[in-house]
Amino acid sequence: MKRNPVRAAIRTMLSALGAWTLASTSAAQSAAPTAVTPICEAAFDARRYAPEDTWARLVNQGKDGWLFGYYSFENSPPALTGRMRDEFIRFRDALRAQGTELLMVVIPGKGLVTWDKVDVATLRRPTDINFLRSRYAEYIASFRSAGVYASNVVALGLSDTSGQALYFRYDHHWTPRLAELVAEDLAKEMRSRAAYRDLPAFEPKVRRYNALYPGSFAAMVKKYCGQILPPEPYVSLVTETTGAGGDLLDAEEPGIALVGDSHSVESTFATLLRQKLQRDLVNHSVPGGAATAPLETYLLSGNYRAAPPRFLIWSFETGGIQPGFLARMAAAVQGPCTGTRRVFAGTVEALAAETSLPLPTPVTVTTGDYVHLQLTDRAIRTVNLNGAETALHSRTSNTGTFYLELPPGPLDRVLLRFPTAPQGTIQVSVCRHVP
Repeated sequence: MKRNPVRAAIRTMLSALGAWTLASTSAAQSAAPTAVTPICEAAFDARRYAPEDTWARLVNQGKDGWLFGYYSFENSPPALTGRMRDEFIRFRDALRAQGTELLMVVIPGKGLVTWDKVDVATLRRPTDINFLRSRYAEYIASFRSAGVYASNVVALGLSDTSGQALYFRYDHHWTPRLAELVAEDLAKEMRSRAAYRDLPAFEPKVRRYNALYPGSFAAMVKKYCGQILPPEPYVSLVTETTGAGGDLLDAEEPGIALVGDSHSVESTFATLLRQKLQRDLVNHSVPGGAATAPLETYLLSGNYRAAPPRFLIWSFETGGIQPGFLARMAAAVQGPCTGTRRVFAGTVEALAAETSLPLPTPVTVTTGDYVHLQLTDRAIRTVNLNGAETALHSRTSNTGTFYLELPPGPLDRVLLRFPTAPQGTIQVSVCRHVP
């Protein structure tokens, strides 16, 4: 396995994050509060919410004081069909060409798993729970039918008989119990793959941290009602790693990459995966990044190309993936082009917000071909290529790298438009895709 000198510092940072972020003890999460104080009506008034808070807008105070937000009952995207399915398969195939198997974890909204805690009579969002659950199941099934294993988190949660809470009472994140169910499910699947047996065994040393966490919904109650809800006790699991592929001070990639949102930035899920798999992994998750920022950051940073893992676990809370995103990520997996794959290369110093580069010889673009840009100016986050605009997610770390899909057809020039004139140079390559 390859060594990546950037990873040691990031792994140390992520491990430190785990000492204070979310996780729960089963006892604390199973116990109901001694008293439930009704929260004020202002917390349910959408008109009062500042734009930066709308993601956590409350719509229900349920049984035992459980809080639910608008997106706790978010509808899953439709099953992958048409263009979205084609792009997903292209992304899958690009990873496989590098020796990487993709696995998916789509974390459902809190209400789909904890419907028994909802006060249906006062729920301020029309909800058909059976429809939401079936739509989620169809979405998961569409990944599986495309040849990629995806954990059915709703089914795992509903079948659990432990009596432990699966989500935090005052927050939108899963608890370690639900994370454990998913880790067990993924481990079972991964252990059946030949690639698993090629990875070195690893026995993690785990440290448990006790702490208190107030919760995202509790923060809304405090802000809009002035009420203080008791923080929730939790235990965060952190891996104290030693040995090849596991030492926080070394830089060897362990062969499994976890790319997720805030559910995975917290170290418990990664630690549970290590325990269930008895294999090490590196955590590339990004808080608040939804489905796109973590994957975009990982692939555009060059870390994937430096050391392609045998398994890539892509985990995110239910949300849409826009058409074109996976086509760009498939190009990022293939990386910068050389040799016969590169049909044009040039470097320009942008003097204006618009730059046009004529190709010496017109080419015919086929599906999967792309443009690779490398900008000196890291402040540029939006690029318009021949009339099609692409913007990085706000949480994506910008390395100045863009991979942009080209539509099939004749191409005689590369026309780039930016919000402002970029500083420095722009390296441009027109690339054929890997068949």
